[in-house]
Amino acid sequence: MLKMINLEKIRIFTRKIYENCSQIRITQEELDDMLTAIDRLNIEYNKGKISKDTFSVDDKKLKKESFNLIKNISNLINSSLKSIELINKEISSQRVIKDDYDGNRKNKHK
Repeated sequence: MLKMINLEKIRIFTRKIYENCSQIRITQEELDDMLTAIDRLNIEYNKGKISKDTFSVDDKKLKKESFNLIKNISNLINSSLKSIELINKEISSQRVIKDDYDGNRKNKHK
């Protein structure tokens, strides 16, 4: 007996991976912009164009936002890896059941 692969599940997981990749790209661009802003802030502070208090507040805010973006990217990657695992599980669940020598049923990988 052959278990059929559920193609709809595979499509759903694949779509999720694609959506995650798109969101990672967008979030990475936001992170790049945020890191550029941190660099500019440091340059302005080192040139004396902004006060230490302004620098501290802005630096803390930008770093917190950057951390959140990195965390978001990490979550998207983990979600994609989980989808890949589920696709793998769906594919590997396809088994052929054969009778062994005693007439008992055994599962064997195809």
